[in-house]
Amino acid sequence: MLQQGIEEKKDSEAKGLIDLGKQLNVLPEFFLYREMLTFYEELIAYHGDKKEMHLKKCELILESFEWGGMPTFGKEMTKFFNKYKEK
Repeated sequence: MLQQGIEEKKDSEAKGLIDLGKQLNVLPEFFLYREMLTFYEELIAYHGDKKEMHLKKCELILESFEWGGMPTFGKEMTKFFNKYKEK
């Protein structure tokens, strides 16, 4: 849903979902979800203020997928990031 919100340029709606998701306790089984929330939050923040630090955080998260043994997922997310980071 967050990805779709960004694709449709509905950043404020996506931000609302992120805020709800951040209420989850950070447990190992929820780590990927929390990481994805941070990714989308930083991407939306970049759309708002164009500060490079947001892109850097997104890139670190994308790298973590490779380190964590999820290279295919990371490649798909990188494609999404490259397509929508400037939208």
